[in-house]
Amino acid sequence: MKKMKMRNKDPQPFLNDPELTFNRYYNLSLRFLSYRPRSEQEVYKYLIEKAKRAKNLDEKIIASIMGRLVEYKFVDDFSFAKFWIEHRKKGFRILQFELQQKGVSKEILEKAMAEFDLELKEGNLINHFIERKTKSLQKYPKEKAKEKMIAFLIRKGFDYNQIKKALDGAKK
Repeated sequence: MKKMKMRNKDPQPFLNDPELTFNRYYNLSLRFLSYRPRSEQEVYKYLIEKAKRAKNLDEKIIASIMGRLVEYKFVDDFSFAKFWIEHRKKGFRILQFELQQKGVSKEILEKAMAEFDLELKEGNLINHFIERKTKSLQKYPKEKAKEKMIAFLIRKGFDYNQIKKALDGAKK
């Protein structure tokens, strides 16, 4: 005897119910946010991508999802910017660029950066990178190693003057 599968008449019941659609995509947004904090723009773009494939997800539902996420502080650009600055091991210039790419406004960015002693953070990071990279550059002549170190640190987003200062301090 064959087993018959029980099928729901409507495989996607949320297609016609705005409340079910809201709940489905709200939960998907929460899952998206569970991996790491996100900016408002990132979540909005995520929902727009979902809307391209879902016929029932419109701007009105996206706006209400975003409103609830902001209301409950699941999405907060200021907190996101602080998280990003604190956890990324990059120089100020790259951090600033990354946050602007993620849609964080200049005002929020400046406010978040004021919470940190960026000079101290960057100084510690440069010293960490110099210490880590020095071993791999020992096989090169001194001048070539210095050039490679400077290029490496610039790619990490540090200012040339800071790099020179740190390298001069490392020699002593």
